[in-house]
Amino acid sequence: MRAGVLTEVVTIERPAISRSGYGGNELAWEVVTITRARVEFASGDRAAENGEMVWAHACTLTLRIYHDVRDTDRITWRGRHYRVRFIEPQPHEQRQRVITELINE
Repeated sequence: MRAGVLTEVVTIERPAISRSGYGGNELAWEVVTITRARVEFASGDRAAENGEMVWAHACTLTLRIYHDVRDTDRITWRGRHYRVRFIEPQPHEQRQRVITELINE
């Protein structure tokens, strides 16, 4: 894999559940790593959900193979959060492709 194509900085975050002072569960996101990736837009769409317009799009990220990315992780890029949909390891090229979709909050 050529390092020159990894032009974007992304943050990989993992969910961490902790107990609140009232005994409930709180979800926080812990940073696993900040790394460089190649980001390509895969698709984009506009849909109406619950009477509200939602802008959804998907991105494909190319990362080095040694980064520990899981299906439950969240990726932050340019201030937006993306859900991991699929991880495609490509060990012969020392990389992995991560298919993501935008989280509309």
